[in-house]
Amino acid sequence: MKHYSYIKKMLFINPYPLLIVILCVASFIWSVDPAVSLRRALAAIGMMFVGLTTVVIVSGISDDRPVYLGFLVGMLVSIFVILVFPNIGIDSGQLVQSHAGLWQGVYGFKNALGQVMSILAIFLVVKVRNIFSGMLFMVTLLMIIKTQSTSSIFSLLFAVSFYFLIKIYKMNYKILFINFLMFFLVFLFMLSYNLDYIVYDVLKKDFSGSGRVDIWSQILNASSDRFLGYGYGGVFWGEYSSAYKYMEEFYINLGHSHNGFVDAKLEFGWIGLYLYILCLLVPIYKHIKNLESSDCILETKLVLLLFILFYSISGSGFMRANTLLFYMYFYASFHDYKLRRWLV
Repeated sequence: MKHYSYIKKMLFINPYPLLIVILCVASFIWSVDPAVSLRRALAAIGMMFVGLTTVVIVSGISDDRPVYLGFLVGMLVSIFVILVFPNIGIDSGQLVQSHAGLWQGVYGFKNALGQVMSILAIFLVVKVRNIFSGMLFMVTLLMIIKTQSTSSIFSLLFAVSFYFLIKIYKMNYKILFINFLMFFLVFLFMLSYNLDYIVYDVLKKDFSGSGRVDIWSQILNASSDRFLGYGYGGVFWGEYSSAYKYMEEFYINLGHSHNGFVDAKLEFGWIGLYLYILCLLVPIYKHIKNLESSDCILETKLVLLLFILFYSISGSGFMRANTLLFYMYFYASFHDYKLRRWLV
């Protein structure tokens, strides 16, 4: 009963994650595939409660190690597989030739490993206190680089940079804040000045985001006449689906558009897009407002939400049911702030 009251209080403080789950369930009414939408919406409800339960456990013990120890085990096992069984841990390039030689660990795909290692790096960067934790952080960075997952690399870079800017500002170190901000702006200028070299020669990519921009344009045009979208659960995608019908030569048999905002527009229409944005910006604002230098758990949740925000631009949104990002979003969106008395 105490935990139930605690969860109700958190949902009252930040109701937007609950609202978007309600929208997931409601979307089966207008979905092009109601059975899929309803089934995946029920899975989303279950994952939401898993995330909330994790918040309760972490708040009760004031320690988030139970959350990131699994990622740490995944890193160690992945390193073992990469070194001992490279035919499993390293992409052979059989499906995508350009992926040959990239690390994928035990996760079967480079982007999956990059995403998991980025989340682990976020937990570690807030807690770097000694040489050992610093070395673990450097190992995660190495693994992310070896995946060449550009979405993970840049999302982590911007999330951590904004975190340090916010933290310095909240600590009232005005001179240090100005210096860090100037350094960050100079870095962005140098990045943009050498963008052609970085994209084409270093990352071996192109400015279409490996075709992402063409896909986004095509599917947004395809969904322009559906105010409420196609329904939750990725029903737009798949062979002989609406995607196959509308995207023509741009069609790829994907499960998502590699953009969380586009996916939200596809599945829920304009209402879903606005709600998706609020689901990210509102908890980020609340975390910043309540940020304290002594609360490492809150700092970690803030960086996680910043990472999910940037990752939604060219990687994936958090609204895919039963995914790691979905779970991490619900874990990171809620925090007790000063509500621990509800657990007493």
